[in-house]
Amino acid sequence: GLPLLGNIHQLQPEKLHILLEEWAKQYGEYYRLKIFNKDVVVVCQHDLIMHMLKNRLHTYNRPENFVVTLKELKIDSLFTNNVEDWSTQRDLVTKSMNINKLRGAYEVFDGITNKLLTKWAKKTESGKDFSLVIDVRKYTFDMLSAISLGYEANSQNDQNNDFFNAMDKIFEVMNKGAQAPFALWRHFYTKYDKQTIASVNLVVDKINSIIDENVKRRDSSAEAFTDCNILSSLITENRNGGTLTQDQLVGN
Repeated sequence: GLPLLGNIHQLQPEKLHILLEEWAKQYGEYYRLKIFNKDVVVVCQHDLIMHMLKNRLHTYNRPENFVVTLKELKIDSLFTNNVEDWSTQRDLVTKSMNINKLRGAYEVFDGITNKLLTKWAKKTESGKDFSLVIDVRKYTFDMLSAISLGYEANSQNDQNNDFFNAMDKIFEVMNKGAQAPFALWRHFYTKYDKQTIASVNLVVDKINSIIDENVKRRDSSAEAFTDCNILSSLITENRNGGTLTQDQLVGN
């Protein structure tokens, strides 16, 4: 590294994971980077990684800049909690992700997957180049939207899907914020920051409206509510004694 700067000149955010892997091959399962005056230890040893994950919050925690960035993006969830809140929310969220509750979503997954295969069949017949990366990102988004919210985003067949574009922006900002040595956006607002805020507001409004629809459907149904998605299960668990606020429900 360089004096004062450390190794920051060697870090390339767009391929950071590849760099870390290459350095692990060169320096071994443990090595240290310096980012300005901060020491960063990279661990590639499976047993220790599992130990750290199991002891998260009690012994190890997420980097403060990552947690603050998530909260700024309205992600008040398991990823941003202190020990007490984390234990409570983890129990609720884990129950909501029970495989027996989500098994009915397989049919939805099948439909989303067939849409992708049909799309690729048409594209390959045309003989024109196309981006596998964008298609797979949209496919992943549609799958996650279905399993987490019970919402059919259909971004695969929509060139300018606002929900997908806004979430894409949020993930991009989350990664940048977690890696940034300085939080410049807290001091200087740029056009990029304004677009980020607009994306966050769009996603929060969208999820709130999906929650409202879910609650109305549940209240108007005489039968037991059995939607196969995490949101519905979270709402059920919350009604059975859970303590999630609306913001935490949206954040998770």
